[in-house]
Amino acid sequence: MYCSKCGAEVPAGGNYCERCGNRLLTYEGGMQTEENAAKGSKGKKRKVAIAAVAVAACVCILAVTLIVVLGVGNRDWSIEVNPGDNSCTILSYNGSEQDLVIPETIRKGLKSYEVTGIGMGAFFDCDSLQRVKIPDSVTSIGSAAFSNCRSLVNVNIPDGVTSIESNVFLGCSNLGKIEIPDSVTSIGDHAFAACDGLQSVTIPDSVTSIGEGAFENCDSLWDIEISDSVTSIGAWAFYSCESLVSIEIPDSVTSIGESAFYQCKNLKSVEMPDSMMSIGAAAFYECRSLESVEIPDGVTSIEAETFYRCDSLEYVYIPDGVTSIGEKAFYDCSSLKVVVIPSSVNEIADDAFPASTELYPLLEPR
Repeated sequence: MYCSKCGAEVPAGGNYCERCGNRLLTYEGGMQTEENAAKGSKGKKRKVAIAAVAVAACVCILAVTLIVVLGVGNRDWSIEVNPGDNSCTILSYNGSEQDLVIPETIRKGLKSYEVTGIGMGAFFDCDSLQRVKIPDSVTSIGSAAFSNCRSLVNVNIPDGVTSIESNVFLGCSNLGKIEIPDSVTSIGDHAFAACDGLQSVTIPDSVTSIGEGAFENCDSLWDIEISDSVTSIGAWAFYSCESLVSIEIPDSVTSIGESAFYQCKNLKSVEMPDSMMSIGAAAFYECRSLESVEIPDGVTSIEAETFYRCDSLEYVYIPDGVTSIGEKAFYDCSSLKVVVIPSSVNEIADDAFPASTELYPLLEPR
């Protein structure tokens, strides 16, 4: 063997170099000096330290990356980025807030997106929600977006929203009041159905149609103002609104759908305009407090069961234009004693009137 420091030959098994006195360390496959061993040990320690720093740095970078990707406060949202712009639609909410302010922007990855839409069923069955503030940036609210939010008492609809879609607030049993902005042009099917706490609604001039079952089973609804821009009231629209006492239908409305006011048991008076062309079957079925009604001049047919079991009805005016009266149209109207039938009527179906009612034909048109 030879000393790695001075190059002198060292006897086999020796621990020191006789020339320079360097202490020799043996290892498998050769030998090294104590100085070199110390250098090697320091090198290994430095490599370990560098590796530890690198691992720590990676952990920090990963943590920062997660914060950027998820965003503080954004973990509760699931969104869909709208193609072609920097906006997004909320798909679902996973939080448990009672008072929720929906942010104007939500971060996804390294980018923030403006919230312009609330998707179908986004807040469905969120029992904890009591109050929701929707930002002005939102222009669309999808069907069933807040359906079955049974604790919801207050929510705003931004001015940019043009349509209240079907089932949006269905089953929001504690929603007491809602303001519909002038931007809305239609109210979808069952939009406010089974909102038991809803007491008052004003429909703005911008709305042209009220969908099927839009306010059905709103047991507390007693005040409804329909604007003169509405042209049609859908089937079952106010079905079983038991607190509704009176309704004034504006001149713009030309049709009332089937069962529109079915079982509105406390409805005492209804005013229908001459512009009305059709009244659907069973439209006022079991409106048991209704005392009098005037069929508009534009109506040509009184459909089946239209006034079935309106047992407080004492007076009905049938205009000259009516040509047919459907089956059980006034059946079981026990207070209806006398009806004058115009000469235009050429068909009266079975059981159209109760047996006790006296029918007087009007031979000359009025």
